Amino acid sequence: MAASVVPPTVAVIIPAMNEEKSLPTTLQSVLAQKPSPQEIVVVDPGSTDRTSEVASECGAQVLTSPRGRAVQMNAGARNTKALRMGKVPPKGTTFHWPIKCQQNTI
Repeated sequence: MAASVVPPTVAVIIPAMNEEKSLPTTLQSVLAQKPSPQEIVVVDPGSTDRTSEVASECGAQVLTSPRGRAVQMNAGARNTKALRMGKVPPKGTTFHWPIKCQQNTI
């Protein structure tokens, strides 16, 4: 009997700061992908707008971290269970598969 193939789990990590207005477009685009990512993580270093609330309302996991894109990406990577991660800039970006993924080694 052939072994079943389990597709790799994918997380999309979005570093975001004060992206309340553009984040919904990005998250809708991520959520529309087929197959869908198993995790969407928005990492907020202390926005003064509703970035965290908007991300949560859209179904994303929200983390906080110190400022800095690399710091935010690493915080997201440390807190995901996915084997592969895609990085998405938050500025209202339209997201399309295939994405550049990296192996979760953090």
